[in-house]
Amino acid sequence: MKKLIIAALALVASVAQAETVQILNVNLPMSRSFSTRAFTRFYMDTQTGEGFAKVTATEERYTDMGGGHYGPGGVYFPRAPQTFPVVIFEDTIKIDNLMLMDGQIIYHGENGDVNCGKMGVSRVFKRPTIFLSGKCDLDADLRGTNLKVNFITK
Repeated sequence: MKKLIIAALALVASVAQAETVQILNVNLPMSRSFSTRAFTRFYMDTQTGEGFAKVTATEERYTDMGGGHYGPGGVYFPRAPQTFPVVIFEDTIKIDNLMLMDGQIIYHGENGDVNCGKMGVSRVFKRPTIFLSGKCDLDADLRGTNLKVNFITK
């Protein structure tokens, strides 16, 4: 019984820490296709210690069909359309209260401080890399032409 009560208190305490902050709400230009996608990623400025979200919206466009060609023996090979991504929206948004402190990425929210991850160096390429802890997330919600980006702490 004691274990059940402790587990319930731990669950309630972890739910109380969750916080969602909307950092972007924008209408995109009308798309010509149904394959519009939005991508988000974290970006930390190591000079100032501020945190940002990079948001990119792309859509798949098709090349012209054009004509095909005839191969050996008079066989006709029709040209297949090729898709390529086109960036229709790109922005970098500052996330308030997301700071880089002593190599740790800390979010100072209403429910307390959350350790989102740390800055380090990648093993192979030796480049500055963000190692996320899983406690913070960026959620891009694209419905029609409306793009909303939320910063979520867990």
